[in-house]
Amino acid sequence: MNSPVNKNSSTADDSHLGLDVDLVRELSGFRLALIVDDDEDTVSLLKLTLRREGINVVSAISGETALQIAAETQPDIILLDIMMPGMDGWQTLQRLKYISQVPVVIISAILHEDAVVRAFENGAIDYIKKPYSHKEIVARIQAILNRAAPPEQHKVMVFPKSKMIIDLETHLVRVDDQAVKLSPQEFDVLQILAQNAAHPVTYEDIADRIWGEYNPEVHNRLKWVVHTLRKKLIQFGAPEHLISNYQRFGYLLQDQ
Repeated sequence: MNSPVNKNSSTADDSHLGLDVDLVRELSGFRLALIVDDDEDTVSLLKLTLRREGINVVSAISGETALQIAAETQPDIILLDIMMPGMDGWQTLQRLKYISQVPVVIISAILHEDAVVRAFENGAIDYIKKPYSHKEIVARIQAILNRAAPPEQHKVMVFPKSKMIIDLETHLVRVDDQAVKLSPQEFDVLQILAQNAAHPVTYEDIADRIWGEYNPEVHNRLKWVVHTLRKKLIQFGAPEHLISNYQRFGYLLQDQ
C-alpha cells in the first residue's frame, strides 16, 4: 500500500518555498545589467550569457517598462535594442539620460553608419551589431563595467504612460522630453501626489505639508495651485486625467 504524502516533506512544491535572503544578499554585490529588447528569446539568451559571467540581470520588453525599471534598480549598464514597438530605442535612450548616467550599449540589427553615429551622438557608450558572438559581447560589456565609475544615483520618479519624469533632487519635471517650469508650490503638490500615486491624498494632508495649516482660504489656494499645475502638464502633453479630483476628498495622480 502506498504511503501517504507528507506535505511538509522535502518533496513539496518548490513554488511554495520562502526566499533565501542570504542568497539575495550575496547576489546584491554583483553588477546589474538591464536588458531592453522586445524579443523574448534574445532576452533569455543574453540573460543566460551574462549570468554565467557573474552579472545580475533584469529585463524589459518595452521602452516604457525600461524607464521604470532603470529608475527603480539603478543598473550598472543598460543593453538597449532599437527596433521596438511603441517607445522605440531612440526615444528610450533620450529619456534614460534624465534618470542616471548609467552607460548604455546599443545592440541592434541596424547596420547603417548613420544609426551608429546617431547612437553615439545621443549618449550611447557602444554599439554592438547583431548577430554577435557571446565572447565579443561579454568582453565589451566587461570592459565597459571595469572602466565605468559607480553610477550616479538619482532620486527620480518615472511615469511611463504619461511620459513624465520627476527629479526629486533638482526639482526638474519633464513631460514628453520637454522641461516643465513649475513654481515651488506646484512642484510640492506634484511630489506629494506622485509619492502617493494611485492613492488619493486628502486636501488637509496636502495643505498641512505645504502651508502648515488647513482652512477655507488655504483650500482655495490649493485649488488654484492644482489648476495651474494641471494646465502646465497638459500643455506639454500629459493626459488630462493625470491629476483628478477624488470624491470631494482630495486629489489623485494615476499613470494610466
